[in-house]
Amino acid sequence: MHNGPPSPQQRRRRRALAEGPSWQRSTAGAALGTLGSRITGIARLVALAYALGVNAGADAYNLANTAPNILYDIMLGGIASSLFVPAFVEAIARQPGRRSERSISAIVTLSTIILIGSCIAFEFLAPGIIRLYTVLNHTSNAVRERQLATELLRFFIPQVALYGFFAIGEAILNVRGKFSLPAFAPVVNNVLSIGVFLAVAAISREQGLSYLVHHQVVVWILGAGTTGALVLQVIVLLPALRRSGIRIRAVWAPLDPGVRRLARLSSWVVGIVITNQVALFVVLLLADRLPGGAVSAYTYAYTVFQLPYAIVTFSVISVATPAIAAAWTAGRPARLRMLTGRGALAVIAFVVPAAVGMLLLAGPGMNLLLAHGATTLEGANRAGSALSLFAIGLPGFCIYLYLVRFLQTVGATRSAFYLYLLENGLNIALAVPLSMALGLGGLALALSCSYSVAAVAGFIVLARRVGSGHPLIPWRRVRHVALATAIMAACVVLTDRLLRLVIGRPVTWELLARVLVDIAVGVIAYLGTAVIASARRKRRRRGQGGLAPGYVRAGGISYPLDTPSRFPGWK
Repeated sequence: MHNGPPSPQQRRRRRALAEGPSWQRSTAGAALGTLGSRITGIARLVALAYALGVNAGADAYNLANTAPNILYDIMLGGIASSLFVPAFVEAIARQPGRRSERSISAIVTLSTIILIGSCIAFEFLAPGIIRLYTVLNHTSNAVRERQLATELLRFFIPQVALYGFFAIGEAILNVRGKFSLPAFAPVVNNVLSIGVFLAVAAISREQGLSYLVHHQVVVWILGAGTTGALVLQVIVLLPALRRSGIRIRAVWAPLDPGVRRLARLSSWVVGIVITNQVALFVVLLLADRLPGGAVSAYTYAYTVFQLPYAIVTFSVISVATPAIAAAWTAGRPARLRMLTGRGALAVIAFVVPAAVGMLLLAGPGMNLLLAHGATTLEGANRAGSALSLFAIGLPGFCIYLYLVRFLQTVGATRSAFYLYLLENGLNIALAVPLSMALGLGGLALALSCSYSVAAVAGFIVLARRVGSGHPLIPWRRVRHVALATAIMAACVVLTDRLLRLVIGRPVTWELLARVLVDIAVGVIAYLGTAVIASARRKRRRRGQGGLAPGYVRAGGISYPLDTPSRFPGWK
């Protein structure tokens, strides 16, 4: 710790270290874009449920549309999402000019070859892939469900390459400090997909399995329309990529230093992907053996469950990843602690009240979203029950993914692998008995428990890495979040009971009003409590005379300044 007042140089370092406005603007832009994409994503889900319902035909579509995501993750997705940005940042930092462009181009070229080759192979393997995911389905609809899912999967296989191309473009733009456009791009995909589903619904309201199997035009509309929407999502990035200043060209250089480092780090990431997909495979197998529509109900509930993560946590991760990678490359442990703590606190402050609100409003919310068109009230209730059990694990889910991304960004891929092994192992171990006891809800509860336990383990691992005697986040602030959430929950419960007495058994518009009023009351109660707590903290800080010399405040947390240093080896 320094004695006396800070020097001008120290003050400049403090301002550079905090970077509050830049962080906030970037996160807000990414969050706004993600909010738009997720709102339209929910509208897409509503249109899908309206057109196809919760039945065996919808299960065939959702299985076929989930498979490209799984295949992409196996081939490249895990590496692209966690390692491309750090690899590009390091290439630019250590090889300025054309040498960095050559290294980035070598990574992109090799990735493109892998993606295109995978698509060709998977087109031939489509029947076997669907057979694998429906092996426990022995219902009378099993043969026709496999037939429909296989035909749709052949349309969806190109999505494997499209997801990869989008991830590459997003990584390049993130490195250049552009976060909003990649966050907004899925809006184009969702809007076109909504049009496809509404067109299918307009053709016929009877979109069960038998209808889809015998009407090829509808299958072609679903297949080509879903993949075509993703094509437009990729095209949206092209103008910004041309202006990014990074010129990508075909470079076959598998021995490039950037490619070699990416390959070295990716060995553990491949292990992470395998454990993730094994767990997802088991969950889909268990869901497909349940009564018709379980896969679709699980998919719809899980999509809504991910909404808080996608809006805030993913935005925080997207903005923090380049900064974390740069701090790691420069050897600044205090900055790493600052970035970790500020991001974790932001995630906790949002997802804890979101989880409680989701738990309280899961039933009426899913009825409002899904109980239309081809989806019956029973199907919507199944999805709502699953969502309420998902909500229990929302804080653990979001915090865990944030912490793991931090570890992956700084090259601690082995630690990330062990955490994923813990989480997926618990998920599988719990899913089998819980699904037998609770059905679809057991699968949701298994995921919630596994992510919550893994989040605690992730905090322990990360605190040992960057804690240095200082807490990553002030637990006093977490207690304030818990208090504000409790006040919010009490207000929502009281408001909802009053509304039910006034409205009685609601139809669509009354139910919409009830849910919106509950949400508004919850937001006002939580934000009001948070504002009062923030004002009290500021008064207390002024009374304590500010910061000690040698410390900097960022995001409401005090961090010690440091000088560039070598980090211990991360494993």
